Amino acid sequence: MESKLKKVFNLVLLSFPLVAIQAFFLAIPPVAFPSPSPSPHSTPSNRAEIRREIIRAKLKMAHNPGSAASNRSRLAKLYLKAGEPEKAITLYRYGIIVESDRASNYHRKIGDIYKRMGREDLAGIEYNLAESGRKPGSGRRLNRQIQKWEEEGRDDLLLQQYLFLLWTKRESRNVYIRKIARLLAERGDKTEADRYYRWLIKIYRQQAGEKPERTLDYTYWIADIYEGIGDMASAEREYDRAIEIEGESGGRALIKKAAFLASLEERDRALELYQRAE
Repeated sequence: MESKLKKVFNLVLLSFPLVAIQAFFLAIPPVAFPSPSPSPHSTPSNRAEIRREIIRAKLKMAHNPGSAASNRSRLAKLYLKAGEPEKAITLYRYGIIVESDRASNYHRKIGDIYKRMGREDLAGIEYNLAESGRKPGSGRRLNRQIQKWEEEGRDDLLLQQYLFLLWTKRESRNVYIRKIARLLAERGDKTEADRYYRWLIKIYRQQAGEKPERTLDYTYWIADIYEGIGDMASAEREYDRAIEIEGESGGRALIKKAAFLASLEERDRALELYQRAE
């Protein structure tokens, strides 16, 4: 998975210099990056040479994935020289995803960039993340930090952290997909929220195939997602599938569908199912 991500990223670098990757990181805090002041020794020829070096670094990353880490750091430094700190930050955030063992180092580098920009608040957050990734008990500290952001309504930072955890904690992927989807929905980004919810539905179907003994549970969860995003026709089909799976073994699926129909004010159909479940 990691090698595939690297290949895709390297191709994007060549074709659309960081645009696609930047779009992915919805959670990067909105920072007003100041216009870079040219160095007193900067000349048009120097700036042109920096652009050439950037192109060479991109080519090396694309054609030599094994040295991507060193080339990533070199490219980030070149972007800083070119007065494009936002691109350097995006590179380091991508490094956090594909090289989670170096996440603390990348968080520290991002913090350094923010500090040079005078954004001490954002720098402090990155330094804390760098520190929490290295010390024992970091999970508890991270949970406290997330809780604090929730209380403060810092959706931008929460989304950034959930995206990071989505790719670094594969065993909890479903949890963070759902958290990201809910957060996006609360922010009013229905299209992007639906994309994550439908991704979760696809995962649930795959997992149901791998664990047939839990198919009924996955079917309920899928129905719940469809209901949540307003796709009532699909939700009803899932409840029908649950009734078929459950068969004569119990009335749980019937009661769930009855409650679903009652929420749609289809009382007659709901009553019929309640009676069947008795």
